Amino acid sequence: MLRRGTRKRTASARAGVRRTPVVSKGVSSRASVQSSMTVTRPEAIYTTSGHDGAAIPTTATVSTTRMLMPTFSSNQDNSVHIPDMLPWQPRRAIDLQPTVDNTQFVSQTVEEIPGTSTRGRVGSRKQPRRVQRFDIESETNRLINCSLAPNTIQAYQRALNALAKFRDSFDLDHSFPIPLNHITQFIAYMSCLDMAPSTVKCYISAISFYNKINNYEDMSQLFVVRKMIDGMARSKLKRPDSQEVSVWIVGSSLIRNAFVHARSRTGGVNLGLHRIGVKIWWQGYGGMGLKDLESTIKRLMKYEKAPKYLVLHIAGNDLLKTKLGFLRNEIKTTLEKVQSYLPNSSIVWSQILPRTNWRHSISQDSMMACRIRINSAIASFVLKNGGHYIKYPDILPNSTFLKEDGVHLTDLGNDIFLNNLQGALEMFICSGSYTYPDTFGTSMCIS
Repeated sequence: MLRRGTRKRTASARAGVRRTPVVSKGVSSRASVQSSMTVTRPEAIYTTSGHDGAAIPTTATVSTTRMLMPTFSSNQDNSVHIPDMLPWQPRRAIDLQPTVDNTQFVSQTVEEIPGTSTRGRVGSRKQPRRVQRFDIESETNRLINCSLAPNTIQAYQRALNALAKFRDSFDLDHSFPIPLNHITQFIAYMSCLDMAPSTVKCYISAISFYNKINNYEDMSQLFVVRKMIDGMARSKLKRPDSQEVSVWIVGSSLIRNAFVHARSRTGGVNLGLHRIGVKIWWQGYGGMGLKDLESTIKRLMKYEKAPKYLVLHIAGNDLLKTKLGFLRNEIKTTLEKVQSYLPNSSIVWSQILPRTNWRHSISQDSMMACRIRINSAIASFVLKNGGHYIKYPDILPNSTFLKEDGVHLTDLGNDIFLNNLQGALEMFICSGSYTYPDTFGTSMCIS
């Protein structure tokens, strides 16, 4: 039993927290009073000493008051009486011993914090920011440079430097746009230096980009330039093994007419590829459609061994005979069946050629759009399954390449058609490429 006037040490006292009762002025201690508890935390927090014993101050902590009950307005000095029976016990404070006095640092840190306000800016600018002509020109150059990868910019710069060096070596004027004879001579110059065809394509791409970005006429995309690039690539090809390479070319009357035209050309029906062991078997049938392909392949398998490459030129007579989506799925299904019959053969999709007269529609624009969509879909399908794709970008739907019926090719059209077949087969056999012709200067577009 405790003596009167004594109290048992509470947990608060043992924790070192002092609770001192203070009687408010002008208020009786017996009256009901309102209490508040003030917990004063360390004025500043310090970490352990850093290098050379220097103290590292952290964010300051200011005194925080936890109000339990509001005080009376008559209390002038805001002092309150804290009853002993209040069942509140403060959290044990962490005793961190500071190494230096950084009160000044704390006050500076607090003063640097800007005050918050909901008010906006007092006034707007009287005049907008002025943009000079120099700013526009530099921003234009920056945006153009950002359109290319850094490695591409460096490669293009090397190409233009090589062109300038070539012009200086042969006393050619540095005129722009770059004349066609300068480009062809530059290609021949690089071939004499035994440069790789891929490097030559990159350099011609740089010339093409320079012409287009300056709104010059682009001579680097002309037919003669592309053929020089192709010729350079083919001249670097290595001859494969001496074993015979069998090729079947199956299609409609376009294939039959191409076979007849090839017999009168230098190189004959093998398109001059006999030097690398290629033997071509032509199978062209007038009016042949997709429904005839499967039976034709089965019949040919009775007479010849499975070919290494199967070139298919079909479906031109089937456009808009049925809905486009149904035709696309039907072509894919037929090609899968043909591949199952010839598992060791590579299927080559020869794109459908443009026409001015179609069987199942009189709308030229609609048929050309359908042709592009079918070529794109089937080419992607064939390439995905390890096949090849031949394009004919130089054959256009006009009287220069098409006869009066608007379907069959003229002599010039047949020459271009056979040249592409010859170049494609040689590239597929010798270099292992999948698409012919390869494009340069622009991204490949299947059409």
